[in-house]
Amino acid sequence: MITWVTTFKNLDGTRQRTTEHGVTVYENQLGENRYEFDSLCTAESGWQQFDTKEDASWFGIWAHKEEHLVVIYAEGDAEVHQFPDENAWKAQLKTMREQYGPPPHQATIIDTENREATRIYGEQPG
Repeated sequence: MITWVTTFKNLDGTRQRTTEHGVTVYENQLGENRYEFDSLCTAESGWQQFDTKEDASWFGIWAHKEEHLVVIYAEGDAEVHQFPDENAWKAQLKTMREQYGPPPHQATIIDTENREATRIYGEQPG
């Protein structure tokens, strides 16, 4: 298990519940903004950001394929969702894609000569 996730699970005030689908959810109030999680949920440690049009300093989602984890940060509330297997993890990502829609574009390339703009999109995890 990822070190900071283990620490999060054991923090004072962390609540634990299990959903009807066998997902263990750890909840706590943590941090002033989502940028703390950007530094914890890095690509180098296996995380991928789940980009949404709602991403802001107060909201973000990250996923970890190997550990079957999803982290959601919303307005000071942090949740770590631990899925029992890859199929459950992928089902949740599918549900989130349906809920949040396609990811926003990450960059725009402007061709001034031809007066065209091309938007670049990243892939969501799963």
